Amino acid sequence: MRGEGFLLCVFFYLLLFSLFVLITDYLSHNDTAEVTDSTIWEAFKAVMRGNIIAYEAKLNKDKKKKLTEITGL
Repeated sequence: MRGEGFLLCVFFYLLLFSLFVLITDYLSHNDTAEVTDSTIWEAFKAVMRGNIIAYEAKLNKDKKKKLTEITGL
């Protein structure tokens, strides 16, 4: 049986991969000659912040659902 360290490595790998995909997708759509680097950076920070908030909301929702299933409430 694999330990918690292995699962943590898999989690971080998936997290890094999803961030890589998000960044690559963002830059492929927004890094154009008409847009300044500072605008790209400010918008990128907003996009990342929104994705992090959405991810945290999903984690909290899943945690509450699991807790409800366990307690039967």
